[in-house]
Amino acid sequence: MWFPKSLPCDVINDEESATVIVDCSDRRLIKIPPGIPSNVTNLTLTINHIPEILPESFAHLKDLIELDFRCNCVPIMLGPKDRVCTNRLFIKDGSFSSMNNLRSLYLDGNQLLKIPKGLPVNLVLLSLEANTIFSLYKENFTGISNIEMLYLGQNCYYRNPCNVSFHVEKDAFEDLLNLTILSIKSNNLSYVPEGLSSTLRELYLYNNRIEYIHEYDLKNMYNLEILDLSGNCPRCYNSPFPCIPCENGAPINIHPNAFATLKNLRILRLHSNSLRNVSSAWFKNTRNLQILDLSQNFLASEIRCAGFLTLLPKLKELDFSFNFELQSLHTALIGQACLLIQTQVGPFPTKTSNWDICKQGLEIKEDTFSGLLKLKELYIDHNYLCKIPTGIPSSLKILSLQENNIFSISNESFFRLTQLEELYLGNNCYYGNKCNKSFEIQDGAFAGLQQLTVLHLNSNNLTKVPSKLPLSLEVLYLNNNKIQVISRHDFKNLVNLTVLYLSGNCPRCYNAAYPCEPCAGQSSLKIHQHAFKDLINLRELSLCNTSLKSIPSKWFENTTRLQILHLERNYLVEEMKSAEFLLKLPLLEILDLSFNYELQSYPKYVNISNTFSSLTSLKELHLQGYVFQDITSYNLDPITKLHNLNVIDLGVNFITQVEFTLFQKVPNLTVIYLAENKISPFSENVNKSKCLELSSKGGERKLNKFDVTSKLNIEMVQKFLPAGKPQCVSSGKTLDLSLNSIFYIDPENFRSFGDITCLNLSTNDIGQNLNGTEFIYLGNLTYLDLSFNKLDFDSFNAFQEIPKLEVLDLSYNKHYFVVESVTHHLKFIENLHNIKVLNLSWNEISTLTECEIKSRSLKELRFAGNRLDILWKNGDKRYVNIFKHFRNLNILDISHNRLYALTGEVINSMPEKLTELHVNNNRITFIDWKGLMHFKNLKLLDLRYNRITMIMTNVASYAYSLKKLILNSNKISSLPPAFLHQASNLTYLDLSYNNFQSLNKSIFLSGNENYLHVLKLNGNPFDCRCEISDFIMWINENNVTIPRLATDVLCATPNDKKGTGIIYFDLHACSLDSTCMLIFFFTFCLVILSTALPIMKHIFYWDMWYICNWFAAQFKRSKISTSKTLFDAYISYDTKDEAVSDWVFNELCHHLEGNGEEHVLCLEERDWEPGKAVIDNIILSIDTSRKTLFVLTKKYVKSGKFKTAFYLALQKLMDENMDVIIIVLLQPVLQNSQYLRLRRKICKSSILEWPKNPHAEDFFWHRAQSSILEK
Repeated sequence: MWFPKSLPCDVINDEESATVIVDCSDRRLIKIPPGIPSNVTNLTLTINHIPEILPESFAHLKDLIELDFRCNCVPIMLGPKDRVCTNRLFIKDGSFSSMNNLRSLYLDGNQLLKIPKGLPVNLVLLSLEANTIFSLYKENFTGISNIEMLYLGQNCYYRNPCNVSFHVEKDAFEDLLNLTILSIKSNNLSYVPEGLSSTLRELYLYNNRIEYIHEYDLKNMYNLEILDLSGNCPRCYNSPFPCIPCENGAPINIHPNAFATLKNLRILRLHSNSLRNVSSAWFKNTRNLQILDLSQNFLASEIRCAGFLTLLPKLKELDFSFNFELQSLHTALIGQACLLIQTQVGPFPTKTSNWDICKQGLEIKEDTFSGLLKLKELYIDHNYLCKIPTGIPSSLKILSLQENNIFSISNESFFRLTQLEELYLGNNCYYGNKCNKSFEIQDGAFAGLQQLTVLHLNSNNLTKVPSKLPLSLEVLYLNNNKIQVISRHDFKNLVNLTVLYLSGNCPRCYNAAYPCEPCAGQSSLKIHQHAFKDLINLRELSLCNTSLKSIPSKWFENTTRLQILHLERNYLVEEMKSAEFLLKLPLLEILDLSFNYELQSYPKYVNISNTFSSLTSLKELHLQGYVFQDITSYNLDPITKLHNLNVIDLGVNFITQVEFTLFQKVPNLTVIYLAENKISPFSENVNKSKCLELSSKGGERKLNKFDVTSKLNIEMVQKFLPAGKPQCVSSGKTLDLSLNSIFYIDPENFRSFGDITCLNLSTNDIGQNLNGTEFIYLGNLTYLDLSFNKLDFDSFNAFQEIPKLEVLDLSYNKHYFVVESVTHHLKFIENLHNIKVLNLSWNEISTLTECEIKSRSLKELRFAGNRLDILWKNGDKRYVNIFKHFRNLNILDISHNRLYALTGEVINSMPEKLTELHVNNNRITFIDWKGLMHFKNLKLLDLRYNRITMIMTNVASYAYSLKKLILNSNKISSLPPAFLHQASNLTYLDLSYNNFQSLNKSIFLSGNENYLHVLKLNGNPFDCRCEISDFIMWINENNVTIPRLATDVLCATPNDKKGTGIIYFDLHACSLDSTCMLIFFFTFCLVILSTALPIMKHIFYWDMWYICNWFAAQFKRSKISTSKTLFDAYISYDTKDEAVSDWVFNELCHHLEGNGEEHVLCLEERDWEPGKAVIDNIILSIDTSRKTLFVLTKKYVKSGKFKTAFYLALQKLMDENMDVIIIVLLQPVLQNSQYLRLRRKICKSSILEWPKNPHAEDFFWHRAQSSILEK
């Protein structure tokens, strides 16, 4: 499938679905781009700035099925503020009429004032949302009766404001007999349109200003299934958007019989209509209603009885959320009703201080929902509801009563809800929904819910666990309550429970991130030792933030399948000393004990029990925020028995000393996270006074106002996320000691730590001189990160003790490199025999002790952010060969080194096996391109962000293997001819953001010799004159991808073309220059001849006269001698037509052969040889006649005889190169013949028409005689 390079779109040809998708989204287009494939089926032109659509815009796209033309002039408040559209889209009438296959048309967000005329008759979907259409008329939909989906919303609302009411003509939709979906939402519409089609299935009228739904507004809509009237006369209290209620806060007025004909209605949404009552008459015929949304109204009184619900036997989902009454006088009765409800509950005391809350709330009468036998989902959130509605049908599966004032639940609350699966009762009493009493749940309140799987009771001021919870329960949330005691029978028989959250009960409030109330005396949550006895299938348990001080092992006797245990933010330091409970958790995989530190305590050691060793399935152990000084193998010995442990997290503990041998005893440990501590070195061989500056001088140290959680990302509390580099963690077993106080590396700290493969020591202020003994015990180390330190490179032996080291990161260690007269050795690299990646970036290296460094293993060297400009300064040859002896180096990065030139000497000193050379972000103005011949396998050369002004040679001829050349953001203005000749491997060339004004096609290869795949040219100031035409022709003729060619590769000059794509340059205009030159040549010759000929005539007149006459005589004699003609003309006519024959004999022959004329005519009836074939007679007659005269009539031009004679006469014309045909038109025939038109232009005298005026016949015969005599 071919399309022009100028097409600024993405083209996808999906052969399986037989669709061709052209996506021109967000290309800053100001017109419809030419060159769109004619077989496109889906065209997207959204988010552009195209100002108009004309009939010829899409006329050639006969296969187009979907056209998306949204957001080409978005309304001011909806659109971007940096480019406000003020000129609305113009659509000429009939612009889409020729698109017979178009099914979907999207014209949203274009500020259209009206619906375009002449839409395709087969259109199925039409979307005109977010425009400025304020009126609809019947004529708007003329000719599009097949429309099924019509979207006309958001033409007038707070983000697209208007000062008029939306008008819909009566019966405007009457002719849309196939319409099934109609959306007129957010339109400032004040009434329901009349004459809606009976075929409608979905009608959306929400967020308008409709105050009345009359009796006949929805008449005859028997097929309507979804009706949304939400947001008309809205309830504006706490509205998140600008809201205008009806006058005096009045509700929408719906006639009792408004829904009488909606027998098939399934979904009705009356959300935020300020309704204060619901008429039962509305639903007398809507027996099939399944979903009813009455949320955000004022139905606190109405819902009390909700008698209308008895008329909805098939209702499955009901939403009464946000229907509480605002404080007013008329709500006093509701308050009294709630008081009665509270007092009738039974033994549950109700404080009078809560009565005022109920006055605002919702009261639901008993058995209000009892008739809804098929109800599955019921939502009554945020209603200040004071009790659980009774009489809810047993069919209910989901019940949500969150954000209410339900403080008590009785045995009868869910008595009939035997099929309930999910119950949400959270947030009924917490700091964001305050109350002055405890949440009371009667014993066995949930016992009858035998199919309940999810129960949310979080944030309820609940003081105890509900008793007799259903056995089917799988997920139970009791977090953030005021439960102080978990009794023996609270979770009795919950054998199916898999997730249990008890966090936030008796919380640890020190440094809490929310308003927090601890239990009396800061006591912990008291859990009976057999509370979890029946939770045999428990997988996840959260006891975090419950101020626990101990954990009895009895809790977990039967929870042997527990996999995740959250115990963070408690007081379990002492408990960890015994932790007998861990013996009961053989399948535990994740244990989080973070932030259990004791206040004002800074112990010497962590003290954990040997029972930790029983966690044979443990994979992750999180011990952040324990806060202790030293890690020793004795204190953490239990974890050495955890053979499946992969991650140990000891971050943010303010640890100062670590005995690393401990971690070597854990066989499958992959990540040891010790970051964000205060670890400092310790060894018997080191001055202890120096190493223990941050250590405690006693067994424990008191800390005043110790704040640890402020240093922790809250997400890390929930899940361990390594702070190190992903490459480090992925390399194998990892030890992360970053962000500590390790100013000195002691090898003894890593003794017997020989199996780690990655060590992260970044950001530690290490300032020692590495002598090759620091990592002597890390024999398997492959990745070492020492970035952001203060290392002193003074020894040849640094890192030589790590034979397997492959990746070494020494970046950001500039401290000593910027100090003058200090020894800077990099000779240690020669001792790293397996090193593959070395990062020395951002060290500002400007001097080295060694001038040459050797390595046979190094593959990648990052040397960015240093001072090679000083090392390679003019006249100083010492460091030219600094990289030369890295024999196997593939990648070299010397970016950000302030280099001004790459001389041949420098290039030749680089490793010849380089595949990638990064010299970007320097100040290079000169490159010795011939030096690139030094590289045999160079694939990528990055020279962006330099100051190169010109390239004078064919780069590819010197770097034949080059595949990717990046030259963007330089100052290059020209390239030499044949720049890419012989560049058979170069596939990617970036010339963007340079100073190119034109490019010659000779620079590039063409046809089969062109191997370039991607060419970037954006950001260049192209001069769009004729000099660029060759390059544009090259673009069109070659299959090279130029990203954003039509939109970002732009003309800078001349001014009249500034900002237009170069691909749109008119090549024809340049071809006219050649024409002008040719005209000039001919006119010049004409002037010379007209001047010279008179002079020559005056001087050589008689000589020229003699020569011309002599040649003319010779030519005439030759012609006469070779002539074989017997007749002057052969007359071809219709012999079967008596009138024509009569005219030929009595008129033609009379005037051409008679009257003294000497013409000899050949006639079929007179001069043909009898018995001879007709074709032979025709051939003979034409050959022996000087010309052939055709007498044409309407009947004769259709005969085969005429066609045969005409073709033979044409053959003679071609043979003799002379015009031998004369045409006489007795009747007006062949009026549209291109041949006759051409003859009239070239040989006007050879076509004769029999005149209608008898007085003109003499002139006709005169012309006929002249035509026959003409030579």
